[in-house]
Amino acid sequence: MPNVFDRRRFLVGSAAVGVAATGGLVLDSEAGAAQPGTAAVLVNNVGYEPHGVKRAVIAGRSAPGHFRVVDALTGKTAYKGKAHDAGEVRDWGSRRYWIADFSGLRDEGTYVVEVNDGTRSAPFLVEGRLLQRYTLSHVTHYFKGSRCSGQFDKFDHSLPVQGSTQHVDAHGGWYDATGDFGKHFTQLSNLSYFNTLSIPLTAWVLFASYRLLAAREDPDLTQIETWLLDEAIHGADYLARVHVAGGSFYGSVSQPGPPKDPIKRTLSPHQVNFREGGGVAIAALAAASTYDVSGDYASADYLAAAKTRSPTCRPTTCRLSTMARKTSSTTTTP
Repeated sequence: MPNVFDRRRFLVGSAAVGVAATGGLVLDSEAGAAQPGTAAVLVNNVGYEPHGVKRAVIAGRSAPGHFRVVDALTGKTAYKGKAHDAGEVRDWGSRRYWIADFSGLRDEGTYVVEVNDGTRSAPFLVEGRLLQRYTLSHVTHYFKGSRCSGQFDKFDHSLPVQGSTQHVDAHGGWYDATGDFGKHFTQLSNLSYFNTLSIPLTAWVLFASYRLLAAREDPDLTQIETWLLDEAIHGADYLARVHVAGGSFYGSVSQPGPPKDPIKRTLSPHQVNFREGGGVAIAALAAASTYDVSGDYASADYLAAAKTRSPTCRPTTCRLSTMARKTSSTTTTP
């Protein structure tokens, strides 16, 4: 297994190859080395907002001096500037890096950044609302593509609970990662604090994103809003299924392997606490209850799951129910 420094070189090399392939450069064996020039010019492959910060990174062995931004369609120079030294990066080879800041360029169009030796970047856009136009649908569909599906989802309709004869309907949700068909509230941490959150946070962020976009009343975003709300409700449905009546939520579906065999999937009996995703799950379910549309559950069911607390009302579960009441009373449909 490569060490961390080898992995850094691989990632830098991959980025350089991607830019060079688009820009028509030929790379040598060292990451970022371009032929016939002495530099590689790396730009944001999504593009830049007209009034936003615009910077390119120049990787080379000698100072590039000045740079210019060229209109890719007309060949005219649209901006000139001097590259500023940013130093070297440990374990990234003998390359040195410079920053080319062209934030002063405000006109929309397609451009390339060129340095003194003739090396150019890949073409890039300067365009208004560029990030939401070219990335929002991809991000939303990433989650749709990560849904638990096929034979795995079919088996999850009656998933055995580890160490018992009980079966729970835990279908839906999203896979944990590429190659990991498990489903988790957290990254399997043994701690009850400082946890990264997976499924519950995803559902909550999707609802929040929908709310913010819908508030703009922008007809260009209508389809994206539909996708966001659909995906958020998909997440809320999963949270409702793994909710334990009078308790919290089952936090993890395990998938041993290889090979990845659906019949080996099990549901952990562990119920998450407030900081293991329980609190965010409550917030997501409360948000789901405020909309006129719903998934496999009625809006009232989402709210009921959010408000449920155990009979003993331990401090953790009391906080859960309190958060649910606050969220449901303050969250409104845009």
